[in-house]
Amino acid sequence: MDLFPFQIAASTEIAQRFWAYAADPLFVTRTHQIPFYQNLSSITGSGKTLILADAISQIRSRLSTEPIVLWLSKGKVVVWQTYTN
Repeated sequence: MDLFPFQIAASTEIAQRFWAYAADPLFVTRTHQIPFYQNLSSITGSGKTLILADAISQIRSRLSTEPIVLWLSKGKVVVWQTYTN
């Protein structure tokens, strides 16, 4: 699917935030890193799934291993729509 310019801007900003965090992560101890966390809130129908999918694609393109992504939603319908798509 083609993304709208605002969706590309949002996904790129998320990916850039990840790269900034990856360059200087926070640690609880010297060996226990705090995972990167990003929340996305937007109106219904704005393409949150597309934005997050594109952000993950951008992040994956520069990693040497596959990332682990925990994707949460308040509604079961949204989870099933995302899984189906």
